Formats: sequence, structure tokens, C-alpha cells
Amino acid sequence: MTEHSPTPWRLLPRADPTDRLCIVDGDGIAVQFPLMDLPPPQECANTEYVILCVNAHDELVAALEKLLAELWRGLPEQIEAARTHAYAALAKARGNP
Repeated sequence: MTEHSPTPWRLLPRADPTDRLCIVDGDGIAVQFPLMDLPPPQECANTEYVILCVNAHDELVAALEKLLAELWRGLPEQIEAARTHAYAALAKARGNP
């Protein structure tokens, strides 16, 4: 499977509201994907949502893997550390880093 562009992705500010939205990856290279013809506020909201999901993915997977592994061990301090990690990943996925 081909690797995706490095994270974090971010939205470049537009000089003019009529300019196309541009997402760049962690290396500052433009990430291109087809955008539907939507009203500007919805297009921007959808683009920001894509960026949020991409940037949260790896951390969510890691947090859930750790949580599941620690639940099998059953040691309270390890479960609490895994739970804290999972809550942090969820906060990031919700847009609250």
C-alpha cells in the first residue's frame, strides 16, 4: 500500500476568499484531492474536517491499541495511563488539542 503524505496537514490562508483552498502536508507540499462545487463556507468547513480527521487518525489508533493491550493486563496504573492517552486522542479528534 502506498504511504499517505506526512502529517500534520494544514490549511493555507487564502489571500482572497475566491482563491481555491489549499491543504499542505507536513513537508509543506500541496495535497490535492477533488473538491465538490460547494458554497465557500461549506467547502471550508469540509476541508477543515478532512484535516482534523487526517491529523487525529494515527494518535487515535495508537491510543486504542494501548487501551486494549492494557485492559488485558488489568493493572490499575497501566489502565489509567492508557485511559488518559485515549482521552487525549479523543480531544484532538474533536478539535481540542
